[in-house]
Amino acid sequence: MPSSVCRSSSRSRSFSRSSSRSSSSSSSDEEENNTVAAGRKRKRKSGKKGKKKSKKKHDEFEDYRRFAQWYLRSDRAFIDYTQVLEYGIRFMAKQYGKLSKKKFAEKHAAELDAFFAMKDRISSFDELLKNKAFLDDFDRKHGLAKLMNDAAGSARGNDIKGLLDKGLVYLALELPQKKIEPPIPATLSKDKARGHHHVVFSRLLCPVRLLKEFDKNHDEYRRKILRGDVKFNDQDFPSMLYPLPDGYDPDDLEAGLLQNQTAVRQSGTWVKSQRNGADKPRSIV
Repeated sequence: MPSSVCRSSSRSRSFSRSSSRSSSSSSSDEEENNTVAAGRKRKRKSGKKGKKKSKKKHDEFEDYRRFAQWYLRSDRAFIDYTQVLEYGIRFMAKQYGKLSKKKFAEKHAAELDAFFAMKDRISSFDELLKNKAFLDDFDRKHGLAKLMNDAAGSARGNDIKGLLDKGLVYLALELPQKKIEPPIPATLSKDKARGHHHVVFSRLLCPVRLLKEFDKNHDEYRRKILRGDVKFNDQDFPSMLYPLPDGYDPDDLEAGLLQNQTAVRQSGTWVKSQRNGADKPRSIV
């Protein structure tokens, strides 16, 4: 047999073996890919089933949290739910102490308003009040009160935080040019750019009785403040609480107090614009 034919036959067998290995490898790869894909699909299904199983259960105290947040925004911003539960339960049990029913209701009107609002708005509260184990357990009552106080405190913090963006706008409205000068550098932190570090804020914080001294040389006055050379007492209300320049009377500190427009706008935004369908206080007796 000619050598050329032998070589051709050899190449043919080699190519056939190579093709067979390639086909086998390709088939193996395809099977592996299919196996991996199937595994991923099973994992996704398993994950979905797991998510369904781990669905959150209803929180029995969520209604109490929401009530506390709502009540905070209905013109009764400061209420202690420890006292609400105590005086409300005593009122329902006719335990007035040495007071008559009417006097007891008048003395604790704010707490009783909140207590009866809870009865009106929280469907499970009446059932809870029928539970003698709850009524006799100080820790459970204290725990519920703490939960509601915490919810109200959190809502109050969020409302006050919401004033931060508006605060500088309200402040600028009271300034001659309707803007804060010098501008506040965006790169500085609040503790370096505000307070007595900035002339506008420092003037607002300055005790109103010392305002004339501040205006004579505000740079020197602010340096004294930051060094701790200026001493204040509990009667040194800041100038931002008075409608200046003519709203402060050194002989009558309450005249004009809290009538500064910036303070009024801030409190109005917090108390009124955050209201959420508040009802009028109900009559107890």
